[in-house]
Amino acid sequence: MSHETVCIAFLGFDSDRIYLPFRDCGATKLYIIKRHRKDDKVAEYNFNLIKRNVPRGCIRVKVVEHDVFLRVNCLKQIFEEEKDNPIYVNVSTGSKL
Repeated sequence: MSHETVCIAFLGFDSDRIYLPFRDCGATKLYIIKRHRKDDKVAEYNFNLIKRNVPRGCIRVKVVEHDVFLRVNCLKQIFEEEKDNPIYVNVSTGSKL
């Protein structure tokens, strides 16, 4: 069984706060957690910037949508799924709720 290094980040207003730490920690899988809103143009713009700046070929990006008040449940689900892998959570991204 091969291990992956997992990075989790909440999508917010600063895309570089997601892709720069992701590249620096050598992660092979990135979970981007974004709020469940269909008309969030800022989030879509930042998500596209992140996709362009994450190294291609060596990583997998998964997007998880959530209700802003149920973040703990979202994280629990990812932790359970990735329990055999080292996990980094980027707490400097996303909203401050």
